[in-house]
Amino acid sequence: MNSAEFNPIAPADIFFGNSGVSVRKQEARHAEVVFKKVQSQKERLQEFLSWPIHINTLEDQLNFSLKTDIQWAAGHAYHFQIFKDETFAGAISIHSLNYQNRSFEFGYWVDSEYEGKGLVQESLLLLIKAMAARGWRQAIIRTNYQNIRSQNVAQKLGMTLQSQTDHFRIFSATLEGAKLQQ
Repeated sequence: MNSAEFNPIAPADIFFGNSGVSVRKQEARHAEVVFKKVQSQKERLQEFLSWPIHINTLEDQLNFSLKTDIQWAAGHAYHFQIFKDETFAGAISIHSLNYQNRSFEFGYWVDSEYEGKGLVQESLLLLIKAMAARGWRQAIIRTNYQNIRSQNVAQKLGMTLQSQTDHFRIFSATLEGAKLQQ
């Protein structure tokens, strides 16, 4: 079965967590705020992520927003923005969807102001539960080999190290019956 044969059911547009955390479908209306955050933290983000080098103008960020809408509609990826008390705090995506195995991969980043405060972990839990409810079986997080913070997030969620290379560590968790930590 390929994605063309499967009628994907997209996750909801918005999820509310505890302590003022919300995860919302990526919207172009936030492009300027996101662009400014990326530019001010570009060096930090590029340490472990490949995409920041492609965001050099507000138009680049707006084009990314357009691309995410197309991916969402096609069931290829779901991009969200993380908010803390109505303030943009980061982004998270569900991508590399494998409809045959019912698995997907997460990608995420958080504003330096919110690092270490549990926002990513809480956001991931909200999305994991939503995807499990839609019949998805496995979540994957691929981290840069040196990105200890991201590896800690995966481990706190109860994910296990599945493989590693010279550049990446890959963690996964089965969603059916998984006791993902809160």
